[in-house]
Amino acid sequence: RGAPGGKRGKGGKAPDVVVIPIGWFEKAHEFERINNACKELQAGLKNQGLDCALDDSNDFMPGTKFKYWEQRGVRLRIEVGPRDLRQHLLTIATTRVPGQLAEKTTIKKITDSQVADHLKRILASLGPDAPTQHLKFDDTDDQGGDGDGGGGDGEGAPAP
Repeated sequence: RGAPGGKRGKGGKAPDVVVIPIGWFEKAHEFERINNACKELQAGLKNQGLDCALDDSNDFMPGTKFKYWEQRGVRLRIEVGPRDLRQHLLTIATTRVPGQLAEKTTIKKITDSQVADHLKRILASLGPDAPTQHLKFDDTDDQGGDGDGGGGDGEGAPAP
């Protein structure tokens, strides 16, 4: 089983940012629109020089995806849900230490360039050597099972 999105950054390192669509499969049309907006955002951020992954896998809840990427050192994630899409907003979560509550801010999405500039400022404020602890999943996780909350291989690596 692989990663939720199964994607790594340049050179096998964690990407700068991950985009995670948040939707409900019962509302397929809305979920498709959210996914398409996330794909466009990812492409735009890549064009602006950010190493950006998209986790559009369908097998896991958003919280499992958040945990997965945090544990691999991704300090920024963009969440796009139905309200965000309707109001042209992006929720940006900054994680300094995996497992601790992420700091969230919501910004108006105007252009990919402006979003990329904002993300680059956040990354710069974290610094290149900002401490991030990459924790390994183990069987002691309080969610039971293999520690990833998603069942499976014990590596905390949910798969599509």
